[in-house]
Amino acid sequence: MTRIKDILNERNISLKEFAGMLGISYTALYLQINKPSFPTLEKWSSVLGVPMWQLFASPAEVANTPQETNTDFAAFIRFKGIHYTADSLEEFNTIVEEIRSITNN
Repeated sequence: MTRIKDILNERNISLKEFAGMLGISYTALYLQINKPSFPTLEKWSSVLGVPMWQLFASPAEVANTPQETNTDFAAFIRFKGIHYTADSLEEFNTIVEEIRSITNN
């Protein structure tokens, strides 16, 4: 994944430092870098403080994307006939966690 390397270079973070930030060895990170799992991508985006889509976007796409604010956020989710709405990212994440807990039972 060259974009992850670009993000790290932009922040002057080496792969070894990034591995330390993730709490894994450099070897483990090296093995994950070409085929990361979804949970791995979630952790990378969280540690770097970027949305997951930015791990795949080109620098030009990131630069041309307007910055989001919580006041500009709205979501509508329909799951098994139940409608959910969220007016903030935090509320959206709460709904997603509720749906995950329902589907895991």
